[in-house]
Amino acid sequence: RLAFFDGKTIEDVAVGRQHTLVLCSDGLYVFGLGPYGQLGLGLGVTEAPTPTLVPFFTQDETLRPVAVAAGRFTSLALTRRGVFAFGDNRFNKLLPGDPDACVWEPTEVPDLALYFQPTMREERIPIKPAVEEAASSVPASSRRSGSQRHSPSR
Repeated sequence: RLAFFDGKTIEDVAVGRQHTLVLCSDGLYVFGLGPYGQLGLGLGVTEAPTPTLVPFFTQDETLRPVAVAAGRFTSLALTRRGVFAFGDNRFNKLLPGDPDACVWEPTEVPDLALYFQPTMREERIPIKPAVEEAASSVPASSRRSGSQRHSPSR
């Protein structure tokens, strides 16, 4: 329990390897280690020992996150304007461009926002019907049934 969050309304939480994102009604807070920029606090900011508000998302209401996610060294925020990514960009896993770069500040993922419809915070973000159509056009022989499981080889 962190006393910092007493009295705040927590809406979403995401945890990476060494960093945490906490979406509250008053903004997105991050803390922990961010050697690849996954804190989203700017160039060279690699740690936040206490919860720190990410200023980027306070610029206007359309940038206010409605959901957050974290990978090992990455962070994502879904806003009414689109999806924003920050952190380890090796192999262009977050954004096109330099495959060896870190994304130090929240940066919009191009074209990804086209697949989401803006909704109220209380609702799930639905995928547009076009994406569902694309998924249904995959031949049945190429799809896995729900009962099949993939076991990684050891």
